[in-house]
Amino acid sequence: MRRKAHFILAPIFCVIAVFVFAVSAQSQGVLNLPPGPVSVTHGPWLGAILGGTIDITLSGVPAGFDVSDGTYVGWCSEDNFQPDAGPGLSTVLYDSTDTPAALPPTYQGVPWNKVNYLLNHKLGTLQEIQAALWIIMNTDASSPTFPTTPTVTAMVTDADTFGGAFVPSYGQVVAVIIYADGLGAYGASPDNFQDTLIEVQVPRIPGCTLTLGYWKNHSWPCIGQDTPFYLSGKTYLEALSTPSSTGNAYYILARQFIAAKLNICSGAGTTVEVAAAMAWADSFFKTYLPSYDLKADPDFRKQVIKTSKLLDSYNNGDVGPGHCPED
Repeated sequence: MRRKAHFILAPIFCVIAVFVFAVSAQSQGVLNLPPGPVSVTHGPWLGAILGGTIDITLSGVPAGFDVSDGTYVGWCSEDNFQPDAGPGLSTVLYDSTDTPAALPPTYQGVPWNKVNYLLNHKLGTLQEIQAALWIIMNTDASSPTFPTTPTVTAMVTDADTFGGAFVPSYGQVVAVIIYADGLGAYGASPDNFQDTLIEVQVPRIPGCTLTLGYWKNHSWPCIGQDTPFYLSGKTYLEALSTPSSTGNAYYILARQFIAAKLNICSGAGTTVEVAAAMAWADSFFKTYLPSYDLKADPDFRKQVIKTSKLLDSYNNGDVGPGHCPED
């Protein structure tokens, strides 16, 4: 995408052309990307709606990979004022967390840990994020349209300080390289086109569990957050968000039960013991109200607390398939 100072280009879409590098290293990145080329279409520069400086659409992606046909948050990899490559061609996608030998030559020296740290710890405007990205990738041309503001400096400093060993985990994003003709200085051969990258979310490790704290702040896979929670008079989300500090054993169990239910319907493995606890809790919630005085029946309350502790252990990965990384 050709950039000019002081105004935004009209919406012109084009499909990027690339050369595919043969690499001998086996893929070791966090993503499972298709080995062959896919079609890539760029939206208008600075006309993105998804949160980057350019929306980038993939098509012709085979099934079974961590990317699919659709539009992704995109960024320019180099401040070179060059256009996209010609239409009608395609590109191979490269995982920036892969070994350097698996990347095209001009990408092997980029500090990708710091790039990925930046993309997961953004500050400021889109222009400031883009400027910080260019600086970290060492492709910055000091464009007056993208000045190095204090926010840009702060992002670069944070990435330098904390990002050296950063590897994105579940729920975070990875920079995926869209190769055109490599990284280089403005006007340098063969750097005649703009290389770009997209953000791809790290998928969940199959079978692992997540805590109730995670589910309070993320989308749910199979239960509407506004669904009534049994006889409680609250929604599932409200029940999950009710503090356990109240001492009400009903909600102590409800919180862990809801998190476990979300884990299981997300594909997390379980055990016979956990399945029995879930069935017991389901029967409990179908029978009792939050106002039921469990303290008047100590043995019954102990059973409620015991069940909640088992489900808490499951959600934290101490029982069952293990815990997913959340950070």
